[in-house]
Amino acid sequence: MGTEGDTQEVVSKVADELREAMWVSVDADGYGLTYRKPRKTVAGDFEIPVVWDGYDRRIYLTGTDLKIFDGTTTRNLSTNVLKNDPFRLGTHMNQKKKSNQTVTAEGAPTYKIFVPNSASLVSEVTVTVVTGAKGGRPGEWARAKKRDRVVLRNVPELIK
Repeated sequence: MGTEGDTQEVVSKVADELREAMWVSVDADGYGLTYRKPRKTVAGDFEIPVVWDGYDRRIYLTGTDLKIFDGTTTRNLSTNVLKNDPFRLGTHMNQKKKSNQTVTAEGAPTYKIFVPNSASLVSEVTVTVVTGAKGGRPGEWARAKKRDRVVLRNVPELIK
């Protein structure tokens, strides 16, 4: 699978994880979040009324790796995640300068991976991931960007 498919898969995994959340707190820099999920019955259904399962979970960027901590173990969701969004610069990112140097993603504006809705109670989070990997030729880069707005389904204050 190429960069575009990988990026789409990562955003889908994060979205699936957050849709089940009952509480989310986004870090001020937008590069991480902490969330809680509801307790489930033996059959795998959510307990009603919704109650926390006791595990604080995190999804966060460290270096270029997007990681997930499920309350007991940490694993990688993605590598090669960029903090800068070359897609916001327009088409000139792929053009060469007069000195024959390729414009890099480092010159692009930064973006936040996680952006909560503006209400005091977080009920949705926009997830954006930009990835980049070196191609086969010198100076060649493959980049991809995916965004999804995730509505939290299990926020107790909203489902009463």
